[in-house]
Amino acid sequence: MAAGYAPAYPESSLDDPALAPVRTAIGHILKELHAELTQYVPELDPSTGHLGFAVPLHLRTSRGELHLMTTVTTFATAVDVTLSELKLEAFLPADQATAEALQLVGNASTGPASLDPADHV
Repeated sequence: MAAGYAPAYPESSLDDPALAPVRTAIGHILKELHAELTQYVPELDPSTGHLGFAVPLHLRTSRGELHLMTTVTTFATAVDVTLSELKLEAFLPADQATAEALQLVGNASTGPASLDPADHV
């Protein structure tokens, strides 16, 4: 600005009324993830294992050991600096056995309770 160049995109505060739909979407995503994941994730010490490109989260459960990797979602095409800096983290299966175990839990009529949240690493 001092050199006479205006920013190409605005930078809004997250509490800006114009970003209300974004706050609602983020809140919705974080609420469904929190509700689901708190049932699965025991307190853990970091593992020394790795996938070659990432360190997976290992969980010992009633369905066997699960291996999860983290992903980060961004608003890649955002035209607001605040939105372009937001990151949402999620965990995905790191192997086929974990994917199958989680799919079974998702399809089970008893729901998430079929994966005992009291299990520990």
